[in-house]
Amino acid sequence: TVKGTLLHFLLGQNIWEFLLGILSAFLFTAYDKKKDPAVALKLALLAGLLFLAVNIRYNDPLSFIVYGSLSFFIVYFITVYEKSIPVNKRVSGVFKVLGDASYAIYLFGPVITIVIAANSLLSKWIIILVTVIFSILLNQLIERNFLRWSRKVMQHSKYAV
Repeated sequence: TVKGTLLHFLLGQNIWEFLLGILSAFLFTAYDKKKDPAVALKLALLAGLLFLAVNIRYNDPLSFIVYGSLSFFIVYFITVYEKSIPVNKRVSGVFKVLGDASYAIYLFGPVITIVIAANSLLSKWIIILVTVIFSILLNQLIERNFLRWSRKVMQHSKYAV
């Protein structure tokens, strides 16, 4: 499909990954029965090994289906495993901050890679660090306040659901 077209949007990588995220959240919450954490960890490790073993180039038109599916299984089974173990409050706090900033990371990661060329391992680490720090600041200073404001507006709106 041609980039920038509706067909590319509906069949492209971003929508596929978005739908897999929705599916993962749905399965995790809808089937919240006790699952064996040892089995979940083994399946996550198997998916991770398959991810590393697959030899499909990222610019291959269908690579996102393979890598996206394997990523889905890794995230889903790690989430199932994680639910069964106690989580350190500091560690969970760090992941909450990163999760809150994830949309900004998604939006600005590509922009940062335009500004900083990823031509070495050091530059890739700098890109990651700058993206995460910038996205956390953006989330804390702008996005959170905007969401609070928009929720208040929606609560007082005649269109509130």
